[in-house]
Amino acid sequence: VGTGNPYALDPLQHLIDQRDALR
Repeated sequence: VGTGNPYALDPLQHLIDQRDALR
């Protein structure tokens, strides 16, 4: 990925990833 933002097309996945990191 060269955009630097792999969650640009999937913001939901980004939120889920953040929640997973908090657990």
